[in-house]
Amino acid sequence: MFTSVRRLAVVAHFDTSRSLAPHVRHMLDEIVSVTDRVALVSTSGVDDDGLAWLRSRPSVLYAERENVGYDFKSLQVGYQALGDPGNAEILFCNDSFIGPFLPLDSLFRTMDSRRVDFWGMTRSVEIVPHVQSYFMVFKPHVVRSSTFRNFWMDFGTPKDRAEAINNGELKLTRVLEDAGFTSGAYFEPTDEDALLANQRFAYLMVPESLPPGSVDGWWDATWRSRTASANAMQFNSTIALADAAFSERLPLLKIEALRLDPWELGGRALGAHLANRYPRMFEGVPEFLSRTDHIYAGRYTKKNLRSKFPQLYNAVRYQY
Repeated sequence: MFTSVRRLAVVAHFDTSRSLAPHVRHMLDEIVSVTDRVALVSTSGVDDDGLAWLRSRPSVLYAERENVGYDFKSLQVGYQALGDPGNAEILFCNDSFIGPFLPLDSLFRTMDSRRVDFWGMTRSVEIVPHVQSYFMVFKPHVVRSSTFRNFWMDFGTPKDRAEAINNGELKLTRVLEDAGFTSGAYFEPTDEDALLANQRFAYLMVPESLPPGSVDGWWDATWRSRTASANAMQFNSTIALADAAFSERLPLLKIEALRLDPWELGGRALGAHLANRYPRMFEGVPEFLSRTDHIYAGRYTKKNLRSKFPQLYNAVRYQY
């Protein structure tokens, strides 16, 4: 371990096959390398091979729970399982991403220099600005605060995804900022990023019935009418700007961008190019996707924009 600050971690896990997939093991090993103790909470259970792997890492505490309440409930269970954190920093994350592509120790050092009280790998401005819960870190003075402790003590069991988001990551950011704590993110979109996200959103919103000859006029009017300010934009960087992973400004890839590609920007192609660059991190990912894709079938209705509007696709697709 390379940090002088005591650090703990909580990781939420789910796998329909009860597997501890290779990309998850790589992520966990990176977390183990920068923490004193890790609580892994699974809502699916882990098979014998995975359990043996976990037992070989003495700093990992493993717990299972019923598959209710979404990831935030797992984070609560893991936080409670760790006991009194004392004067420790805590990392909370889930297994919804591949990476990180940079050493975690360097990411922590970068964020220590920014002097924020809590941070995530990304912030989202969807619904309201908030630190995204797939990867979030809280400094010791935040962890010791009554605001933080009371949040986790009072957190219930969400009945659906909307409640989990509203009472989880949205509320946590709000109550901590209301208490005077400052937040930040490792990945900070530039105005150029925001302009690109605007263009990509306009592409996603192209009416399917739009005649090909009307595309240019509609496109120009739509995206230029939107602001280029990153703070005012309603986008999720992990999807709208997923290709920032290729420059390591965003040192991970959310599996949703790879598997579901909700903005139809070429997620599978992006993933293939990243796999060539980071083969170890992507070990076993094709197999993982093939055995779990059925769970997410139908989550998004595809408009097949790439085939309908190929010129627009080439203008806004993920770059690598």
